[in-house]
Amino acid sequence: MLIVSFSVGLAAVLTLVSLTLVYARRLLDWLGRSRPSFGRVNALGVARNAGAVAVVVRLAPIGGAFGLVAVGLLLTIRALSQPGLPFF
Repeated sequence: MLIVSFSVGLAAVLTLVSLTLVYARRLLDWLGRSRPSFGRVNALGVARNAGAVAVVVRLAPIGGAFGLVAVGLLLTIRALSQPGLPFF
């Protein structure tokens, strides 16, 4: 029963996180389209006067990936630093 409840909870959390990311992306895309972007394009491929929203839309996936890697590394280090852990 414990495994079933853990699996259901994990599925619910992953579903909510995925839906949040999808809707946040749609919102950021909509905000980026609602502002006109004229002018020269900078190194990020964003028009210079496009505003901060376009930069966030462009960099959010990279930031999310780095955040997930950081959390994974922290959890791994924490798990490996437990006393009495047998190494093979």
